[in-house]
Amino acid sequence: MIRVDEIAHKIFELTGVNFVANTRKRKETDIRAFFCYLLKDKYEFTQEEINEELNDLGIKRNRSNVSHSISKIKTMVKNGIKERYLIDLFI
Repeated sequence: MIRVDEIAHKIFELTGVNFVANTRKRKETDIRAFFCYLLKDKYEFTQEEINEELNDLGIKRNRSNVSHSISKIKTMVKNGIKERYLIDLFI
């Protein structure tokens, strides 16, 4: 079974960014969006499951927030324009 809290902790270790904090700072919101995308794309969570997991982590979001986050990162990856930016998030 996948432990979402462990994935979140690993992302925190890699980035040093507390993306579960209640903030709208760009770096935190982008990493939060990437987290949603990762759960959807790699681990095949449904948007409802992602929303539940976020709420369990203390990130209060609704399904439309999750959908927007996933869509945002999909667009970034598809366009390739922001690929370097995604890498920079983890450096």
